[in-house]
Amino acid sequence: MSIEEMGAKIVEQARSQQGIEIACVVFGILCVWQTVRESAWCWFTGTIQVVLTGYVVFRAGLYADFGLQILYVVLNGYGLYQWLYGGDEKSRLKVTRTTRAGYAIVLFFALPMLTGVMAGVLRHFQPDSKTYWLDALSTALSLIAQVGLARKKLENWWVWIVANFIYIGLYAYKDLYYLSAMQIVFIALSLRGWFKWRESLVKQNAVAEVTCVSEI
Repeated sequence: MSIEEMGAKIVEQARSQQGIEIACVVFGILCVWQTVRESAWCWFTGTIQVVLTGYVVFRAGLYADFGLQILYVVLNGYGLYQWLYGGDEKSRLKVTRTTRAGYAIVLFFALPMLTGVMAGVLRHFQPDSKTYWLDALSTALSLIAQVGLARKKLENWWVWIVANFIYIGLYAYKDLYYLSAMQIVFIALSLRGWFKWRESLVKQNAVAEVTCVSEI
């Protein structure tokens, strides 16, 4: 496909979608920016974004991704509660790291299981699909990342980055160029998020050490 043809498709898509895909990009970027800043408002903005994205990806035939958007609505409510009351004595949740056991569960159990199950379902309902494995893998990664985000695990940002790289090609293949471009912005914001959350974690540990010394 030439650059001229791609440009024509983008213009045609913007008209046919009536700006919905562009709205997905705007709310998506705003949501991640708020998440980087640890603002609980990200869960409200994120809910608007996933509803809009769900409409777009359903029309594009990315049904695993559509199912993920439905789960996101539920997880957004869970994430909001955790961020506000998931800390000690129902305080605001703080950034923490994933344990080695957590890494093992994700890599050797959760990710393969989720990917395999979703790929099998998609292959059953879409036997002619050429993207069901990528759709399933990106969906599994996003679901794991969203749970990590709700629990404020620092490593969730790296999972998002891997998922975003896959989505760049997946959305472009489905001619969803705005959503594809949005993933590049998401990758940059995720890197920023990792650095900001790591700074927050370092400050938390420093405060905890001072508190322990003062108590002694």
